[in-house]
Amino acid sequence: MNPPYDKIIRITWLVPIVGSVLLVLAAVLWKFGIVWEMESLVLSFLSAFMLLAFICLPVFYYLKKKTGTGLHDIMAEGNYWVHWTYDPVTWEKYSQAEWVLAKKNALTLPLGIVVVVVIVEFISGIGMAGVLDVWWIPVGIGALAGSGTYLSGLASFKKNLRDISEAYVGPSGILFRGGFMTWKMLGGRLGTVKVEKGDPSVLEVDMIFPGRGSRTVEVRMPIPPGEEQRAEEVVAKLNALK
Repeated sequence: MNPPYDKIIRITWLVPIVGSVLLVLAAVLWKFGIVWEMESLVLSFLSAFMLLAFICLPVFYYLKKKTGTGLHDIMAEGNYWVHWTYDPVTWEKYSQAEWVLAKKNALTLPLGIVVVVVIVEFISGIGMAGVLDVWWIPVGIGALAGSGTYLSGLASFKKNLRDISEAYVGPSGILFRGGFMTWKMLGGRLGTVKVEKGDPSVLEVDMIFPGRGSRTVEVRMPIPPGEEQRAEEVVAKLNALK
């Protein structure tokens, strides 16, 4: 199992690498007197993205190290409260239920966004005529959010179909679907922790990280048949850590 930050780091490194190539190309063209329209604006945005990438890279390396250490530690005997494996039938039921939930969210989220944007437009004094004139703004934002939710859910569903995961839950974090997640970094804390009844039941753990409006990472793990009581005990232990 690999920490999930390797791919993020590789993609982030592409920004300064490609940006440097483009800056060198722009310098060569400028040397020969070739200047394109809005050159200064484009280069300014490019430089800003490169600077942002250089700021983010140390953070991503820190997260990779933190999660890599946590991934190794939580699998050691005595460092976890539960270690769950899943039979194919339970995993199939869980995957199908999560896919249905993702499709539902892909419909309800855009509607909520449209309502919020329209309310904000009214508050700002645009009025009904103005709202109708710019109808494409809330619809476009909602469509983008819905598409992102749908595609994310589809990717997760396809991953579930390829591999049956296992789960470790302990006081330091959670190892599930190949990734270690912990609330013990970047000022994080535990949010909602509960058992959601179903077939199979699901252990839901929310991790909240500070930022603009805060960011919540939701982890939903199926509970193997017969493990419901242990799941409730885990909920009690996690809530005690808050």
